[in-house]
Amino acid sequence: MSSKLKKLNQKQVRRVADLAKLTLTAKEIAKFTAQLSTILDHFQSLAEVNTAEVESTSQVTGLRNVTRQDGKPGRCLASAEALADAPAKHQGYFKVKGIFEKK
Repeated sequence: MSSKLKKLNQKQVRRVADLAKLTLTAKEIAKFTAQLSTILDHFQSLAEVNTAEVESTSQVTGLRNVTRQDGKPGRCLASAEALADAPAKHQGYFKVKGIFEKK
């Protein structure tokens, strides 16, 4: 039924690791090369399943636009109250350490 995909090579796994900003050892690269090839083979098997008669669906519960009423109408914090104990703030906002590298 399934025609096996070409196995991934270690160069491809290193490239994926680089894109994901992962540092892998040679042992991990070898391990993940085999594992990822197996995973791709499973996806190939799924791609071969005939789904022509299967209706598309985005969820299976049948629920639509389910929301709840607020249990206790209360007050929201004013900006000054929310920022009162903030360790750092700037122009009415919480100031946090950046997570992106500067280039």
